[in-house]
Amino acid sequence: MALFLLRLFFWGLGTIASIASLIILKTTAVLIVLFIHLFKLPSMALNNLLDQFAILVRSGVEYLIGLLLNSVWSLISGSFDLITGTAADSVSHTSSVLMELMEDTRGALDDLAEIFPEIFSSASEMVGSVIINLWSYYKDAVGYVMENA
Repeated sequence: MALFLLRLFFWGLGTIASIASLIILKTTAVLIVLFIHLFKLPSMALNNLLDQFAILVRSGVEYLIGLLLNSVWSLISGSFDLITGTAADSVSHTSSVLMELMEDTRGALDDLAEIFPEIFSSASEMVGSVIINLWSYYKDAVGYVMENA
């Protein structure tokens, strides 16, 4: 009987030790995990804060790049408008000058044609056709540049 009581005593002692070690180790593990999570939350918050800051900086840089590109395109567009406006003004002034030149040339050739009718008549036709052809070619070239530029 003493042996039975001794075994019962050791079994009870072993069970109590096993339960005590289980409680101590589980509690320690839970406390360690809780301690780790306590440090994890501020780091996650800091990480999220840094992510938000990175998004803010990225959007600011994208906005500035967009603003810079719009400025460059506006500058290029303004320069192109200035060049085309200048070319259009140049064409109109050149056309008026050439028309006056043609009229003056015809008038002068008509005066000289009275002296030498045959020579100056053919010369005036030749000069007139050259000027008209030159003017036509000039208008075609300027029109081509204006359409394709």
